[in-house]
Amino acid sequence: MRHRVRGRTVTIVEQRPPWDAELGSEWTDSPQARMKYDKQAAGWTLCWFDRNSRAHLYDDLEPNQPIERLLAEYDDEPTCIFTG
Repeated sequence: MRHRVRGRTVTIVEQRPPWDAELGSEWTDSPQARMKYDKQAAGWTLCWFDRNSRAHLYDDLEPNQPIERLLAEYDDEPTCIFTG
């Protein structure tokens, strides 16, 4: 897993090697989770991605949590929504 940082947003990304030579030799990226920091609330919110790479709020965790709580939820993955 890798991550990308953009402003107050961190996205966890899975990178996959090419699986079909006819489609090229480039690796593909699939976003797994996104964490957004709310400066006013001084906390983080967790999002998951659907099959079309659209982010959705993760409802099983209250917003504005410490980032450690979001990472623990991602690692535990009780709903299997992040990596399937």
